[in-house]
Amino acid sequence: GMDREFSPENQEIDDSGGMTQEMIMMKNQEWQLDPIDFSKVPNGKLKRHLKGLVGKPTRIKVTNLPLKKGLGYRAMGKTANGRKLRAAWRAGTRRNEIKNKDIVHEPYDEAVRRRQGASRVHIELLLPPMKGSKELPSLVYDVVVERGAVNPEAIITRNKGKVTIYPRGYMNKSDKIDVGDAQVSMPLKSGIVDPAWARGRIIFRKGRPVGQV
Repeated sequence: GMDREFSPENQEIDDSGGMTQEMIMMKNQEWQLDPIDFSKVPNGKLKRHLKGLVGKPTRIKVTNLPLKKGLGYRAMGKTANGRKLRAAWRAGTRRNEIKNKDIVHEPYDEAVRRRQGASRVHIELLLPPMKGSKELPSLVYDVVVERGAVNPEAIITRNKGKVTIYPRGYMNKSDKIDVGDAQVSMPLKSGIVDPAWARGRIIFRKGRPVGQV
């Protein structure tokens, strides 16, 4: 089953199983994981495998259904072509925080991720095995989330997700591959347009409903 693919020995996750306030606000929502930088994947076979699955933005819906042993919560992934992927998410650890006085010396995304008190979330995609293998690769996005500044009831990502590939899954951390950053966001929906502004404009003359682009 899915639960055995998560190892409590992994030192990069918070294995307390707790759901933070920010995670409670995130649950049951759909998020979009942008593709990684495939040039940083040294193994050609693995690179082709990843491109075929997550070469385009992947949607993921997070839930509050817990995994066993406090290893996070279940999620459901879906590729651009509609293929379903097993997934999970959990609170990230607060190890290796940067003191506020040192934060100005770090790149922006790293400073946001490691600043004191940052609420980090790990989103994991469990990919199917490569041909001829039984190992299940994992793709983990480490991102900071917080309440919106204008709307405190909203939840936003504060930086790009730091992405790590575990070619043989979480049980085998020795050959993990850091592949830089990739965006984690909520999918954009149709924009709302003032009907008075839209009236008569060419873009709205082909049967589009008034009020949306």
